[in-house]
Amino acid sequence: MADVSTISVAEWYRRVEQRPGRSDFFLRSPVLSLTERCNLRCVHCYINRPAGDKESRQRELGLGEWCAILDQLSYEGILWLLMTGGEPLLHPDFAAIYLYAKQRGFHVTIYTNGTLLTTELAALLEEYPPWQVEISLYGANAETYESITGVRGSFARCLEGIDLLCRRGIALGLKTMAMTLNVHEIESIQQIAEERGLRFRYDPMIFSRQDGSHQPLCCRMSVEEIVALERQDPKRLEQWQELCSDHWLRLPQNQDKLFPCGAGLKTFHIDAYGGFYPCVLVDWLRYDLRSGSLEEALRSFVPAVRALPITHDHTCGECSLRIPCQNCPGWAHRETGDAEAPEPFRCQLAHYRREHLGLEAQPVVQHQLSSEIV
Repeated sequence: MADVSTISVAEWYRRVEQRPGRSDFFLRSPVLSLTERCNLRCVHCYINRPAGDKESRQRELGLGEWCAILDQLSYEGILWLLMTGGEPLLHPDFAAIYLYAKQRGFHVTIYTNGTLLTTELAALLEEYPPWQVEISLYGANAETYESITGVRGSFARCLEGIDLLCRRGIALGLKTMAMTLNVHEIESIQQIAEERGLRFRYDPMIFSRQDGSHQPLCCRMSVEEIVALERQDPKRLEQWQELCSDHWLRLPQNQDKLFPCGAGLKTFHIDAYGGFYPCVLVDWLRYDLRSGSLEEALRSFVPAVRALPITHDHTCGECSLRIPCQNCPGWAHRETGDAEAPEPFRCQLAHYRREHLGLEAQPVVQHQLSSEIV
């Protein structure tokens, strides 16, 4: 019998990514935002329309439209999906959309706040397991959690949702947005995860609202506070070192193009109304799937987006801190109104990380990550 060895998903993905002559399509991991509505009112959220927003609900894609999109994704050979929102469980057809995706063979990840999980939904997830579910837990107690969500009783409902999935053995991870309102409880939130044997991660990068409001920035930590938090976490430090030294993780550095990243290549975004975008943050470049097709979006729209040139001088293209900075046109456009401008907050954070986390500036490495459309 031949020797069969096992490898991690990350290692498999890397090997396939580096295989000559591969197709780009099935390596993409699209983000499907089933709704922009949410039952919580989180202070940091960049999108959350009210749960009862009638205008949004009337415009949302219905079951048949989502199934047609899933058919097209399947035809293109795509394997992974992320279902998110808003709060995806608010979509009246969530269960049917999810079941159809599973029947089409997709590996589905779900991002949810967990407060709307029911025994019926948990039973569905147990029978047709997702790749993983990630639940956002914003505090270690009701006072902190609900100061962020703005909804009384939401902390208890979130914990109930977490434990409901734990009892069913669903692949589950917890995460939080680290901000001024809960930074003192990050370790306690992590402990809640560890007590249940769950993965945990946090993200301190809060940005402006989709409608242009800078209101979420009032709870964003300073660069000093972010780095102080990261210095307390050995795993976080190790991940930064690996990210800055592992050249295969580096995205193609097309210095004369607007998008030197994986927008459209590694991911793309389909919103609740049928809009197709290169990524979640790039909301000014839109292709309408209601009047077109996924095939045209991937074979015509994406290459056109990837070909967009830099139109004025900036210093980001050759900066050795691009990895710890992680600046992108979408973020820059959201924060400055100019997709080509350096974004001051990320720039300051990158320099502070280099100084206080011991990250060595790496030379910009060119990679031949194919963007050929086949």
